[in-house]
Amino acid sequence: MSILPQVGLAVSGMLSIISTACLILIYTFKKSSRTYAFKLVLPLFIFDLIWSLNIVIPVFYNLADPDAIINMPLCRIQATIKLFTMLGSFFTTVTISWSLYSFIIHRKPIKSKNPHLYFSKYTVVLPLFFSIVPLALDRYNRLQPIENVMCFLSLSEEDGSTDYLGILLRVFLYYTPFVIVLIFDMFSVIRIYSFFHKNKIETSDKRDIRNLMLYPIVLFLSWIWIIIERVTEVIKNEDVEWLNNIDLSFATLNGCLNALVYGYISLDPFQHLRRKDKSDESSLDSSQLVSEERDTTKCHYNKNNENNHDGYEYKCNTKQSEDFSLTFHVNPQEESD
Repeated sequence: MSILPQVGLAVSGMLSIISTACLILIYTFKKSSRTYAFKLVLPLFIFDLIWSLNIVIPVFYNLADPDAIINMPLCRIQATIKLFTMLGSFFTTVTISWSLYSFIIHRKPIKSKNPHLYFSKYTVVLPLFFSIVPLALDRYNRLQPIENVMCFLSLSEEDGSTDYLGILLRVFLYYTPFVIVLIFDMFSVIRIYSFFHKNKIETSDKRDIRNLMLYPIVLFLSWIWIIIERVTEVIKNEDVEWLNNIDLSFATLNGCLNALVYGYISLDPFQHLRRKDKSDESSLDSSQLVSEERDTTKCHYNKNNENNHDGYEYKCNTKQSEDFSLTFHVNPQEESD
């Protein structure tokens, strides 16, 4: 890889590092931001931060010394972390979509105030197991475009022959999870959007509902390029360097895009700066993952209404501790545990 693509890769990585680190710092030092919504998406920012560091550090190392070569133990560690954080990011988006889907469509109550712990078996344990499998089978190796300092799942043997086991691992541990996650995210978002549209539920800001569509779009744009690259290389039977550069750049920029969509747009962590002079009533978050009626501020499902056609009513309150608000603005007055 020439210097210019490496600089572009470093810039993408730094954007992701800065944007995700800012959100993590806000959660760490601003107690009022620790709502259920922020706790749910926090692992995503952590995984993206580690992924970006895993890319940026080797790039700067190579820019500083183009002749540098990392040893194989460090290569395997780097590749393991890369696969772990990538899968962790994928599976975290599933838990976000599932939480939205089950709360809005199936009206299931929130079972835990600490979703990052509640879903950890899916977002941490499962990715860790998957990432250890290639390590045990010795299928991590140096990989283009900066093979002297970057490593991932092997595609070829030392003698240049095709590594079929490495390819199978890449298919089952990368491509397959990506496709499944993308399909599930799209299904969840479409069902939620259809639910609000079909039932003509009023919200204070319909734009927040439409923003849900950004979730699968970001996932698709960030990770589809590597599949396009592999398909193209199989067809042409040769490496396509420009596609290799594009797929790595978009994957590295994924952290910044996730921070924008899941963080700055959905959670709006800086809204308290705009609302600090307003009264508690006017500053209550009117964009929760719940419905809103004409003269109320916040609503939630109530199963006790027998007159409603579906057995539920939308009961509104002006204060809810730890209310669920994933894709919408975090209430700065909301209590934290």
